[in-house]
Amino acid sequence: FPVTIRSAAEKPSGPETYSEKPRIPEEFKETAAKATALYNEKKFDEAIRVIKKTGRKNGDKPLYLVDQCWIYQMAADKAKFDKTKQETIKSLPQDDYLIREAYQNCMQRGLFELAGEVLKQGKALLGLPELYRIEAAEVYLKLGNIPMMMEEYWAGISSGAILMENLEEQLSSVMEDSSSSAKVGQWLLEKIKKNPNSETLTELLTWFYIQQKNFTAAFIQRKAQDKKQQTEGGRVLELARIAMGSDALMEA
Repeated sequence: FPVTIRSAAEKPSGPETYSEKPRIPEEFKETAAKATALYNEKKFDEAIRVIKKTGRKNGDKPLYLVDQCWIYQMAADKAKFDKTKQETIKSLPQDDYLIREAYQNCMQRGLFELAGEVLKQGKALLGLPELYRIEAAEVYLKLGNIPMMMEEYWAGISSGAILMENLEEQLSSVMEDSSSSAKVGQWLLEKIKKNPNSETLTELLTWFYIQQKNFTAAFIQRKAQDKKQQTEGGRVLELARIAMGSDALMEA
């Protein structure tokens, strides 16, 4: 089957640089609202019928199957949930946009493990192993698995699928949680021990220390970078300017 590639007007080019998330159809949103209301009234079967009816009419099968999974999970019907989950994976087309649409609905419904399976199947269908690195990292973040989140980001950085500035932007929100940021730091230290000559890891570790306002540790990294790259203290001076901008005058 051919892989469906949407036009540039629908999504920007590049595997990990989309500026917009897939837009869930308005009719689906209305159907989801009806199904939610029916669920709240404990009318589980009727909620499923509403979802199935609209799904058959629109033909966007994965999106509606995800919502069926959501209803079955809330109703604690594991057998039907597992069956529908498998149907969801099998129904995915070779269409990047629709795969992302199904993933986004999984995330909105709190079906994080299913979201991960959707991405895995999407990679296999499209034959693009470096696709969905950022999305997979988001899944691991929701599941509380920070080391695997970092592994996904690192794989994306290493392959060129993710740019450093994009990674730093993604990690900024993670750094706001002290427990998560500590795990990020631990992962970086362990990774750099195995890859001591990696300039990318050194740069990322320095960025991490700067976010924590640990300018002493950042200084050690920048000084080593200056020596290695023979930049005559340029990196250290740049760090001093950052420290002064952060009111860390003593360290600067």
